[in-house]
Amino acid sequence: MVAPVCTGWVVLAGTDFGGYVVQMHTDGDGISRGPAADTGAGADRWAELVRLLHADTDTLVTEFLRRVHQIRPYAAGVVPAERVEADAVASFDYLLRRIGGLPVPDRVWRTGPEVGRDRAHREVPLEDLATAVRLDFRVLWNALRDRAGPDDVALLVDRVEDVWAVVENYTSTIQIAYLEETARMARERRRERSTLVARLLASTEPEPAEVHRVALALGVEETAPMLVAAGPAPDRAALRSCAELLAASGRTVHVQEEREHTLLLTRWLGTDSTDAGAVTAALGQDVRCGVGPVAHGVAQVPASARMATAIADALPANRVGPHTVRQAWLWLAGSRLGPAAAELAAPIRAGLASARSGEQNRLLETVLGMPRAVRSSRWPPGSIVTATRWSIGCAGSPS
Repeated sequence: MVAPVCTGWVVLAGTDFGGYVVQMHTDGDGISRGPAADTGAGADRWAELVRLLHADTDTLVTEFLRRVHQIRPYAAGVVPAERVEADAVASFDYLLRRIGGLPVPDRVWRTGPEVGRDRAHREVPLEDLATAVRLDFRVLWNALRDRAGPDDVALLVDRVEDVWAVVENYTSTIQIAYLEETARMARERRRERSTLVARLLASTEPEPAEVHRVALALGVEETAPMLVAAGPAPDRAALRSCAELLAASGRTVHVQEEREHTLLLTRWLGTDSTDAGAVTAALGQDVRCGVGPVAHGVAQVPASARMATAIADALPANRVGPHTVRQAWLWLAGSRLGPAAAELAAPIRAGLASARSGEQNRLLETVLGMPRAVRSSRWPPGSIVTATRWSIGCAGSPS
């Protein structure tokens, strides 16, 4: 048998259908054109063949069911047998009406979209669905050939394109309905998930039932370690791009958009402590955000989110990349000083006023780095306190 080569629903090659070899043709726009409708004896004979098939729909359905249960989801019972049979009856009614040029009532027109939406809800893979629907052509063609006589060969050759086009159009209708329903369900799941997460984030001590619902919506265990990152709302595109990359790698990820911040929640695959290297590897170097402590379970996500948003708000405008508490504690502490920050920084900046701009920046970078340096050295404790105060004063005051 010569396999048909299809583009969309157009057959472009010679095709052997049980002994009838048909050479398809297309116009310049690439769309297959069937032969002109017959108005004489050929049309009458075609109508008679279609009526014979319509009267024997049970045989068509039986043959279709035999074939379709060889496709994995149908063999596994993903679609109940009674539903498959009812849809087969309705599908052949629609196809025979179209092939025979008979009226198609609205309820029959709705058959294809209803099949597509149903299979989307049952999560039948789209490829398997299309394979199942295209069985209709093979069943119809074999039935036509069995009922045709020797004088009907030319008629079948003339009509094969019409039958194929009707079945492929029906397949396309079902696929479009399937994709539209899949997209609608995805949007609905996102809305429900966002609503649940928003309620969780607003809680200081979330109820166990609430934690359970959020965990189900996120697709994680209630005790799963979670990483929470937050960025300013204007930077949400960067966090969304990061989320897409994480999702593409198989990570569980959710993006929560709020008025002032965008938050990213993902299952944490690292160690218990949020070290800078692991966070940067997970989120990338270009995402400007605050990262809260790892939440040991969904119930701790609100606390981690509050810390992440506080860090995001405290970061200087020229900072890029993800920042943990360990990296951003100076800016975070400085931001909590409020009006006192300017008063603390005033004498420090007055002493730097005589230095050139480049020297000022180098001095400030040195001062801001002193707490880390003295913590790892043997300097006296008083030096550590002094350095920390200077650093906080500089970090908490506007440049």
